[in-house]
Amino acid sequence: MKKKILIVMKRPAGGVGKSCISLLSQLDYNKYDVDLQLFRHEGIFLDMIPKNVNILESPQILQDFWRSGSDFIQQFLKKGQFGHIGRKVMASIESKLYRDRYHSALWENFKQYIPNINKHYDVAIGYMDTYPNYFVADKVSADIKIGWNHNDFRMLNLDKEYEKEVFSKFKYVITVSETCKQVLVDLFPDFSEKFKVIYNIVSPEQIWHMANKEEGFEDKDFDGIRIVSVGSLTHQKGFDMAIPAFSRLLEKGHNVKWYVIGEGALRKELEKLIKEYDVEGKFILLGERVNPYPYIKNADIYAQPSRFEGKSIAVDEAKILCKPILLTDYTTAENQIKNGVNGIIVPKNIEGIYEGLELLIKDSMLRKRFSENLQKENLGNESEVEKLYKLIEE
Repeated sequence: MKKKILIVMKRPAGGVGKSCISLLSQLDYNKYDVDLQLFRHEGIFLDMIPKNVNILESPQILQDFWRSGSDFIQQFLKKGQFGHIGRKVMASIESKLYRDRYHSALWENFKQYIPNINKHYDVAIGYMDTYPNYFVADKVSADIKIGWNHNDFRMLNLDKEYEKEVFSKFKYVITVSETCKQVLVDLFPDFSEKFKVIYNIVSPEQIWHMANKEEGFEDKDFDGIRIVSVGSLTHQKGFDMAIPAFSRLLEKGHNVKWYVIGEGALRKELEKLIKEYDVEGKFILLGERVNPYPYIKNADIYAQPSRFEGKSIAVDEAKILCKPILLTDYTTAENQIKNGVNGIIVPKNIEGIYEGLELLIKDSMLRKRFSENLQKENLGNESEVEKLYKLIEE
């Protein structure tokens, strides 16, 4: 008899969404019946969910409770649900008093209004920190519950005691790098045996196939250096540092453009910075792309100027496409590239980003050496799904 598995995700978008799609594409549907609970049925990877997956309906409250402030108020004003507005305000007040309590306070204020899933599973997986994990912990009946951590926990501003209570309901908590695991072990030593590492799954065959499907850049007559980044427009990704660093490159006379693939809450702020530093038409916010791979393939440099990462799936994909890589020195950077061998790791500031990029721009032989070294690496890891099978079958 097939085992029944539930996977819970906010929506199929961003790096975590892409990671979830990659996992779903590798599962053995001869052995498992898989339900997917999305909070919202939207996101650029929605159409990439395998046909074997049964997508559950999403109750309206599940779609709405985690919306941003103005969007949230507008939704519930329309419905006359003033109590929910008050609950959102209470969570916001608590987060002002206790900086790390917003997500837990919001969930505690709303979870009684979110219905349980009326089905028992062999395995239930929350595929993201905070709400998907909370949902599995509180709203699902399952023999085995598994949580997932995608980032350096210290950077997430979460209530440690609340997360400890959530983790106590899981048999395992999966994370995406050895560094992230060590952080969890240090913070939650009582649960050290629960923490397991499963890397984000990347398929070289699939990535190269998609990279060759389209041409990518529209400004085909540009003959300078192209830098590409993939990431949400958030504080975490560090594009506010990238813009002034890029401005300095232009001031030095370098013929260069920087393209950012992704969307997010800081778009307007970044657009203001682009105008302030007079880099319009040069530092380009492309928005989300279902297929970012032609852009990465045809770029000269891949840059990830992040403040923190778990294990960036975009960096792994850039490695597969053999791009010279620049990373800032966030805690897990050395889990992904070897500094001076297949890329460079620079200080996490404007000066570091500027100096690292200028080095790569000036030294074409260094870029070539990084690319050649990446070509020699075996970068596929589809077998990571076997680690999940082992946990499920135990």
